[in-house]
Amino acid sequence: MTAEDRAAIAGRIKDTVQSQLGPTIKTLRITLSAVTTSLVALNRSLESANRLPGVSVPTFTDQLQTADQKLGAISESLDSLVTAAADVSVDGSKLESTLALTSDQLADVQTTLSQMTEQLTTGSAQIGAVGNAAPGVIDLTSVVISLLAVLMGAGQLSLIFKGVAMFRQDTA
Repeated sequence: MTAEDRAAIAGRIKDTVQSQLGPTIKTLRITLSAVTTSLVALNRSLESANRLPGVSVPTFTDQLQTADQKLGAISESLDSLVTAAADVSVDGSKLESTLALTSDQLADVQTTLSQMTEQLTTGSAQIGAVGNAAPGVIDLTSVVISLLAVLMGAGQLSLIFKGVAMFRQDTA
């Protein structure tokens, strides 16, 4: 392979990374940042819901941070790929190893995002189940409170009758 061939290949790699992969990774990081902000608020709500008895909804803030760190590592790998491609004296093995590393990192991010999607689906189903069970819990709670109020009222009536009975005995 001649130096001109290497220069042409390096130019293609550089153009591809800068025009396609770089912006895609930046867009993904921006999107992930926005999703992270929303999911942190959702995570707080889920943690509050988990305090309720019988509710166990998964939380996932750490995974979002891991995905963001992996995307940062991918950006660095792409930068090193562009640098290596621009250096015509570098042999193909360095480019190949950098591409393999970037590919592995992208696969890790994809796996992490797939796991988060599964957790969101599971959490959504659990939240739906809690939402469906909430009216029953509210009904049960209102019945118990009503029964306690009736019991307290009966106790008060009993005390009034005892007091009236004692008052009548004292006056008689």
